Amino acid sequence: TCINDVNEVNGGTLLIPGSHKVFEHNGPLPPCINLEAKAGTALLFDGRLWHGTGANRSDKVRYVTTMSCIVPWMRQQENWVLSVKPEVLASASPKLLHRMGFQALTYGGTCEGW
Repeated sequence: TCINDVNEVNGGTLLIPGSHKVFEHNGPLPPCINLEAKAGTALLFDGRLWHGTGANRSDKVRYVTTMSCIVPWMRQQENWVLSVKPEVLASASPKLLHRMGFQALTYGGTCEGW
């Protein structure tokens, strides 16, 4: 969800339309587009869509929130151990730490139903 308006100047998401359908790619990348959206806009897309953060060339901080849905036995892409300030982790609740993946997972049986 876009907390602020996002555009090419403040580093809106860059994406390559249709790239989620590409299984192999050789050669130059197709041109990307820059997402422009008003604050409050939610962007939903397949995680295989080639995307990334654009450079923020404005003099203001740009905020967005992200969420992904993954099965419990698979790690998320973000490495919270490296990207969250230690003082934030020190004051985080057990529930937040769990949501960020700071626990050992052990599952018996199979992964059916995930």
